[in-house]
Amino acid sequence: MGTNQTSTLGDEQRHYAVAVKTVSNEKRIAEMKNVRTIILIASLFILISGCGSALKEINAKSQSTRSDVYVEIKNGGAIPGGYANVIIKVAIKTPPAGYYLWKSNHSFSGKPGFPFVFNIDGQAAVWKIDGQEEVTSPYDEKGERIPDGGRGIRYILNKKIRLATGSHKLFLGVPEDEYAGEFVIFVKDGVSTLEFKPVYRGDHQRTAPSFLNGIQTFELFYDGSSIK
Repeated sequence: MGTNQTSTLGDEQRHYAVAVKTVSNEKRIAEMKNVRTIILIASLFILISGCGSALKEINAKSQSTRSDVYVEIKNGGAIPGGYANVIIKVAIKTPPAGYYLWKSNHSFSGKPGFPFVFNIDGQAAVWKIDGQEEVTSPYDEKGERIPDGGRGIRYILNKKIRLATGSHKLFLGVPEDEYAGEFVIFVKDGVSTLEFKPVYRGDHQRTAPSFLNGIQTFELFYDGSSIK
């Protein structure tokens, strides 16, 4: 009897230890899941907050606080002293309309009237551009991804403005990609060109950037020289 009681007691202790260990493991797993959930929620909150702030900035910059900074011109003509003609160029590519099912019906991607928001020293302009379908090879001869290769819609903005020579603060916003960027430029006499070149995002599956993932930032060039 003593032996059986001892054996039964030992089995119960082992079962109790296993049960405690199981509960402890389950508790640890639950805590880890909670931590992951908290991190995910926090990351999404930061992402959403960042996106919201960019759109708010774009919306604010789309409103003029003055109207005497520049004028849009159609042709050349004589340039008054102290002023310069500046050609603004932007060329981007987006996926065709409806490419991503999760995109809102209000998305501008692949549709006519794609908006670019400019603001120079407080004077704003919202230029809406109609795109053209463009189909190019997505890969080069080495098999590497071409950032703007593939089937998409090409938008080309080409505007000419006249403004005073000297330093100016320029803002560019692209609502579709929730991009907002500010640049300081120094305008020289005569005719010059400002060209914004897009840098596209990569994704989780491949590190190579692609227009299909949207715009990450822009590189600005003044008469071919990079402006940081």
